[in-house]
Amino acid sequence: MQLLDLPFGEFTAEQVTAENSKCLYQTTFKIRNMAVSISGRILLSAIWLFILPIALDVKSTAIPNTRQRLQAIYSSQVGVREATGANDGPEVEAYLGTTNLGAGYAWCGSFISWVFEQEGFDQPRTPWTPALFPNQCTIWPNQGKTPQLSDVFGLYIPHLKRIGHAGFVEDWGEHYVVTVEGNTNPAGSHDGDGVYRRRRRTKTIYRVADWVACNNPSK
Repeated sequence: MQLLDLPFGEFTAEQVTAENSKCLYQTTFKIRNMAVSISGRILLSAIWLFILPIALDVKSTAIPNTRQRLQAIYSSQVGVREATGANDGPEVEAYLGTTNLGAGYAWCGSFISWVFEQEGFDQPRTPWTPALFPNQCTIWPNQGKTPQLSDVFGLYIPHLKRIGHAGFVEDWGEHYVVTVEGNTNPAGSHDGDGVYRRRRRTKTIYRVADWVACNNPSK
């Protein structure tokens, strides 16, 4: 029987082989257990990443789009009133200034122009309400498109024989439209005293223009 002279004593070859096999088995067992433990932890982490937001009811914050940003701007002006009822006052004159006018002029079109300017649009820039509805921007009724948030609506004023008032569409319905408009009042006048949120009958709307799309023709 051959003895192997090792630093820690004399052993037979069979003993060395057996001991090596034992160490290899133990090492393999430990590695396998570590792998299972690591895999289990990874799986558990993945499950928690999925479950925890639901458990905490965590909601992602959506970035407002252009129409929503415009809505935020014109909604912030609801409650503005003329100073003396003569198309004047700091806010009203700021709207009029967008279209190079001063106090004393009708300002519903200037209000619309001011809102678009705040969002960084170059157009529209007009106090003349009929000019808010060029063919290339008008989507309703002739184009058959459903108006949406922050489109611009126009009312036909019979004694003027033209579109004589305009504002923003906030919510379009089959029978009623929620609007935000300047130079009106609770009765819906086209020559009122402030910025109001109103509810108008859909059938009273004469034209609707989409200036968001008109400013972004490639979209």
